[in-house]
Amino acid sequence: MESKRRGVILRGGAVCLGLMLGLAAAEFGLRVYLKTPSSPVPINAIRSDPVAHMSWVANYDGWHRVGPLLTRFRTNSFGLRDDETTLKKPDGVYRILVVGDSYTQGQGVEQHEIFSHVVEEEMVSPEGFKRTEIIQCGVSAWGPDEEIAWIEDRGLAFEPDLVILAFYTGNDYLDASMPNPYWIHRGMRLMVWDEARMNPLWEIRIWLRKNVFLWGFTLDAIRSFRKAGPYRGAEDVGMLGQAIRREPESAMENIEPLFERLAELASESGTDAAILVLPWYLEVDDEYAEYVGRIQEIEVSTVDLDIFGRVAIEAAEKAGLEVFDARPALRAACEEGQRIHIGVDPHYNATGHRVVGEWLAKELQQRHQKVEP
Repeated sequence: MESKRRGVILRGGAVCLGLMLGLAAAEFGLRVYLKTPSSPVPINAIRSDPVAHMSWVANYDGWHRVGPLLTRFRTNSFGLRDDETTLKKPDGVYRILVVGDSYTQGQGVEQHEIFSHVVEEEMVSPEGFKRTEIIQCGVSAWGPDEEIAWIEDRGLAFEPDLVILAFYTGNDYLDASMPNPYWIHRGMRLMVWDEARMNPLWEIRIWLRKNVFLWGFTLDAIRSFRKAGPYRGAEDVGMLGQAIRREPESAMENIEPLFERLAELASESGTDAAILVLPWYLEVDDEYAEYVGRIQEIEVSTVDLDIFGRVAIEAAEKAGLEVFDARPALRAACEEGQRIHIGVDPHYNATGHRVVGEWLAKELQQRHQKVEP
């Protein structure tokens, strides 16, 4: 009896040892192959911020992986995913700040592919200026409130001639309407959400994301399996639901004071300000919207998907802000059969950024004809 028990223990120990060695080998292999933990945001580049609650570490040089996509992630001395610059604007330079969330930051694409860089490449400087400089100030999970707080506290110190606030219609209404804007998004905002930091379970989850490659890889694999195929699921259903319930209209009262504050800051600092409307997938891809509608048994032609961009434009115009609406350009690209999203989530791919960048360069070029040095 004793020998049988000892045999069971030995076999169990051998199985556990084999499992541990297998997991260790898998972890080692993933560390060599992935280079960085897989995460919805560049988790090792995040720091808590007293103004925006979250921003990038200065002078960071690493990698960001979203599922199968691996991109180089570098920040300058100001903690921006952009080339190095100076706080004081050089003589003869027309400077534009583009402030926004992960769509402005360029999640899933290389730095040189971000639409702000495309604009800088494509456009000719206004008459009387030697060159145009565009500073890209995007941070994952920022909402309009954080963006405007950052503009007021730090952005205007760059002496911009024009500040462009990129408003992503997919979640910026939600970001602006939450009582506490630092809402839980896939567990990542918990790093900087004070109440959540008190929860040791979430602290453990964040630690696992940052330090155990196998953990993030497994979560992403499950996520990819659940979202296999062109249909991404819950996000798109939620978008249709928001349109049916006309939630953007109810959020108007939340974004209006934010846009008004941006207009006040621009007036006080002697700069110009504008809103760039960046649309959700369903707003610009009619074929895909109909596909989601069929799955949900909803007649999409009866749903006012245009409400997302329209409400943002109305709020911006009411505040006296200029408006750049990227929806027509992206809609035209989708109608031509171009794929504008990275696939694993709705963020724009290099093609989407190129479309926005080339279109915005033309819009700014027309505007610059009226600019005096």
